[in-house]
Amino acid sequence: MASDKVSPRARSLIAEAAGPEPVPVIIKFKTGRGRDVLRAQFGEVSVLNIRQDFSMVPATAVDVPPDRIDEIAEMEDVEQVWFDEYV
Repeated sequence: MASDKVSPRARSLIAEAAGPEPVPVIIKFKTGRGRDVLRAQFGEVSVLNIRQDFSMVPATAVDVPPDRIDEIAEMEDVEQVWFDEYV
């Protein structure tokens, strides 16, 4: 289920954002390079701002419109979606 892939903290913060402004998330993929997986789904990924591909894990930091989070979570290649917070 796609909703299980989105962390509770991400759901909460995305709901608080409540607007069309993109939110920063980290998307972990089952395999592959995130940029390539997203490009296959969204074409040239114009709806997303890819900030960083991670090399140690198959994950990508992306700014995503809140209304696209579930669409991304439903992708077969997506394992988990987290809110990208400062640490």
